[in-house]
Amino acid sequence: MPRATPAGRYRRDVVQQDFDPRTRVVAEGDRGVGQARIRVSYHMTRTVLFFGDSNTRGYGVGREARFAAQIEAMLAPIVGDRWRFVASGATSDFRAIRDRLHGAVAKHRPNVLVWQCPTGPAAYSVNYPAWLRPIRAVYNYGFKWRKEWGIRREQRRATPERSSRRDVMYDGRYVDTVYRLRPATWPITRHANGWLAARYGLHVKATLERYLELMARHRDQLRRETDALLVFLGLVPHNDDLYPGFGARVTAWTPEIRRLLHQPDEGSTYVDLYPSLADHPRRHLLHDGAHLAVSGHRRIAELVVPVLQPLLEQRERADRERSSRAGAHP
Repeated sequence: MPRATPAGRYRRDVVQQDFDPRTRVVAEGDRGVGQARIRVSYHMTRTVLFFGDSNTRGYGVGREARFAAQIEAMLAPIVGDRWRFVASGATSDFRAIRDRLHGAVAKHRPNVLVWQCPTGPAAYSVNYPAWLRPIRAVYNYGFKWRKEWGIRREQRRATPERSSRRDVMYDGRYVDTVYRLRPATWPITRHANGWLAARYGLHVKATLERYLELMARHRDQLRRETDALLVFLGLVPHNDDLYPGFGARVTAWTPEIRRLLHQPDEGSTYVDLYPSLADHPRRHLLHDGAHLAVSGHRRIAELVVPVLQPLLEQRERADRERSSRAGAHP
């Protein structure tokens, strides 16, 4: 039988419909006359899905600087092409999260889901009195003009592929400059919201009990929908001058949230972000008081990578063991 020539050597990548779409089936062999030797191997690219609010998407600093991108950059030399990292999100409102979260899971089919717990329900707003509304209306008119100016300036600065209004508003790099002139950031007026909150009260978005109820409901639904390992990221800081009482509220809520979500034996891990970020709010927050600066995203990445890396390794081992058992029992 003649030996196969180098030209007869072949390699092909085939994606088969009856396999997980994340699995690449690679067939290699020598094709001779009347014979073929074929070795089949399986290369699975697993998925980490980051889900959260505008901080997860990198609003204020751009998608390249968000913590998801920084985590990916830190882990890339270790995991190579065995893992891909994607980000999705919704507004920080449980009504929006309901559809977007489970839709993202169905679309991306993650092996690990990293969910930044929504901060919006814990960020109560001030019940401003009627006499202040005309003053606020005048200010808001000017603020909208300045915001529009910031968006257009950022469009001029952006690269052509990222200069559309949609891309500029998605990244939100104009935010820090625009909010820098808000009265709530001025030394002489920055305590005004606290005084008004003490006098007129706060608009309660969700009680602790309601927050826990909704988080438990979504966690249980996720466990029914996917076998992904779950990583919950705790609440991120907000400026107390802009959101009175937020820090005390998070401090009181965190032990209960952790008790609910940190269940490693059941595939659920909780990472508390607040203490590390709240120690340096001016360094880690933008002037709008709600979104993270680049250093804040970097700090989250430093906190998450030591937790996430062992989970990726755990999932790879489980997949290998599952594959070995399937091979031993056809």
